[in-house]
Amino acid sequence: MMLLTTGTITFDAGSFGKCHETQTIKGILYAKEFKSTGVERNTNLANPKRCIGGNLHIKGIAIGKGLDTVMKGRRSNLNNRFTAK
Repeated sequence: MMLLTTGTITFDAGSFGKCHETQTIKGILYAKEFKSTGVERNTNLANPKRCIGGNLHIKGIAIGKGLDTVMKGRRSNLNNRFTAK
């Protein structure tokens, strides 16, 4: 997929909070801003409700503001990540 916009791309994780699903996006994404909704982060390892549900994997290129916030909120990471000014 290739998605280019001067607006916002929002990853809706509402249906991915079931403790066993990961949302995977493949392609090139360019947006003014990125946001995510639908998942509350649970980082407490002692909490039995902690799970992998809600993880977001971007396989490709994502360019835009807000990616740090999205990755923190979705318990994810960006492999081979770089930034340019």
